[in-house]
Amino acid sequence: MSIFEALRALDDREEPRTLRFHQTDMLLWPFVRWFVFAEAQQQALAQQPAFATNHRASLRDRGELLLRSQLRGPLSVKRPFDIVAIESSVGQTLRREGRWFDRISDYFVMELPERTLVLDRAHHGKYKRPRYPSHVRCWDTFDIRAGIRARISRPLDRDVASIDRLVSFVKTATPVTLSESVLAHTRELLLHWAVRLPLLRDPLARFFDLVRPKVLFIEDASYGAFAHVCRWARAAGIATAEFQHGVISRAHLAYNYGDRGGRELADHLPQYLLVYGELWAQQVRTPSEAVVVGCPHFSESTRAVRRESPGHVLTISQGICTDAMVRITRELAARHPTRRFVFRPHPGELAFRERYASLETIANVEVNTTGDLFEQLGRSALVIGHSSTALVEAAGMGAPVCVLDDEGSRSVLPAGLGTWFTSVDQVSSLLDTPASPSASRTEFFADNWRENYQSFIARVAAG
Repeated sequence: MSIFEALRALDDREEPRTLRFHQTDMLLWPFVRWFVFAEAQQQALAQQPAFATNHRASLRDRGELLLRSQLRGPLSVKRPFDIVAIESSVGQTLRREGRWFDRISDYFVMELPERTLVLDRAHHGKYKRPRYPSHVRCWDTFDIRAGIRARISRPLDRDVASIDRLVSFVKTATPVTLSESVLAHTRELLLHWAVRLPLLRDPLARFFDLVRPKVLFIEDASYGAFAHVCRWARAAGIATAEFQHGVISRAHLAYNYGDRGGRELADHLPQYLLVYGELWAQQVRTPSEAVVVGCPHFSESTRAVRRESPGHVLTISQGICTDAMVRITRELAARHPTRRFVFRPHPGELAFRERYASLETIANVEVNTTGDLFEQLGRSALVIGHSSTALVEAAGMGAPVCVLDDEGSRSVLPAGLGTWFTSVDQVSSLLDTPASPSASRTEFFADNWRENYQSFIARVAAG
């Protein structure tokens, strides 16, 4: 049994399916499931931490966040909206007319701009401003106000007992030995939610009454931190949905649940998962209904990008294997001093600059952290990576792809994608005559995303 299957089986055990917060009747498990699984997977596969967790915003950033979230809170809107989209600032990487545009959600938002309200979530204490959509408010208002009130609140003794029981279950049932710090953080997360959930319920209910949305899109809804929003929105008669934002596979445990546990967790998850193409719909094992709509960022960006004559070699890095990607880039650059190499960190790696800073001293290597990735893909003679969505996008554009072959990448990417390698020698030999990848673009990225999205909205709006 793989680590992924062993972890998924935990969903079927009694504790994840039965232990609840008493005041809100919410299951405990969804709020820590992804954290526990990510830590266990990282340990089992000897992966590096993918995201920085110790970032502290400056005093100025915190002050601006507090002020803006209170002045532009969700309850400041003056009229109803049929559609609400909760977005993270992480995905707001594009600029249009000098304004920040979210590559995951804003294409859909701008299809029905006057019917859609966007609620932004700050990243590392910051919002991206100015924003491209017309109607934008701050989601963090809810969490900040609940956090202030939580300072004088305590969890119920019954909740503490349930929390300790679940942490004990995690300690003994997880198929790898988790550190005491991971177990302690699991407990801290649950105590956090035990206090805050009762404080969040009424403000969210007021927001639903004020805005009266037909559908609520939530970025990362399947990861658990929005379990309460999914459940309360459903109770208010609001459809809940999530846009696919990256690779989904049977090993992606945010989208794959146990045989029985999924039923109890269903109302803590989005009702719909809007995926790029049919291939991704076949990779999910979740109570959410997978609906194929397409990937507008891929479709719109690649329409304007033409494959150029072979240029640079592009390394797509990821936080779980930064060291390996840096080593591969460094060795290839040394072997091919006349070739140009571009190293593109994942957005989650930007906080770990020390991992890849050494590449900046190599004459024929460029560390590229901003700009349109599709332009980079269009100019690439070869694209190298591990388990990134960008490899699928590159193949869909016709770029030759090389995949670092290990248990992690095999569990995530389709086997027919490009050339798989275990040594730098294999990649080096391809630089002069790279093999074309095998890929079916429409299987990965469906056509007609606009029509598909409009059809979905009409369906959920009709009830």
